[in-house]
Amino acid sequence: MSIASYTKNTKIRQGFLLPDVMIAVFVTATTILAILSVMVPLFTSEFFKRDEVIATNLAQEGIELVRNARDNNWKDASVRTAFEAPFPASGKTYCIDYTMTAPFPLCSVSNQYVAPDNVTGLYTISSGARFQRTIDVSTPPAPNDTTRFVVSTVTWGIGSSLHTVSLTDTLTDWGDK
Repeated sequence: MSIASYTKNTKIRQGFLLPDVMIAVFVTATTILAILSVMVPLFTSEFFKRDEVIATNLAQEGIELVRNARDNNWKDASVRTAFEAPFPASGKTYCIDYTMTAPFPLCSVSNQYVAPDNVTGLYTISSGARFQRTIDVSTPPAPNDTTRFVVSTVTWGIGSSLHTVSLTDTLTDWGDK
């Protein structure tokens, strides 16, 4: 057989056929969908965990703010108890952050949100933020006006998917009277 007759009878393929392309697209799309179906729940879970850590720290900060207010007022002779000046009404819900001084404001819809300050990175009261923090300060049922129950609650989420973290502490009035 001569070289001329060999090249005449062989077809040289110039590219992919439509079925080849369709199979490649199907395999690629299936692989991408499989990877995304595994990754999306992982990312969602990681975002929830991040928010839960932030909310827990904000709730702890709320308790520390009450403790700090008590500590700053225990030496003031004009105040009957260390809780009286910063938290004048027992059984009420307060909204405070690290920038405020006593007496602290009661919560309303506009001042229960906390958001990070762009300059310092610290969380301050800001309307419309993602996290809502409320601090409940109440007196126990016993006739002991030097003890307070403190409940710091942080809520976050969207629509029906709201999440809440609450921390509770019992603080007593201490120091020299």
